[in-house]
Amino acid sequence: MISRARNVVDERNRARHFLEYQETKPEDLAVQIDGVVVRFKVLGGSHYASLRATNDGKLVRFVLKRLSAGDIFWDIGANVGYYTMFAAAKVGSKGHVCAFEPLDEASSILKGNLELNELENVKVLSSALGNRSGPRWFQQA
Repeated sequence: MISRARNVVDERNRARHFLEYQETKPEDLAVQIDGVVVRFKVLGGSHYASLRATNDGKLVRFVLKRLSAGDIFWDIGANVGYYTMFAAAKVGSKGHVCAFEPLDEASSILKGNLELNELENVKVLSSALGNRSGPRWFQQA
């Protein structure tokens, strides 16, 4: 019952954020988790609502607590770089992030987010990772 109520609240917040986007239409949005602030290019109303939601906040906090300046972080299936940005900001200029993203469109957006945040400690690799080498069938979600 609590989970169901939480889902209703999440959906209401998502709808409120979507309407907020419709009124302001920002080009980018700053997101802060545990004192780490990063900016993301906003790709539309649904994306804005997702960025404003706290769905991934717990996992980002989990990752940030385990990273220190100078660490190395691999983001496999980086998409537009949500975890990449937070990790890169946390490990700082002495650390390094490898972001693996096989889809050209997502990789391009990720690179734009890196520029927006002036993060130079990230290497974006346009490839997928798996347990065998060679060509594989890939389905975009």
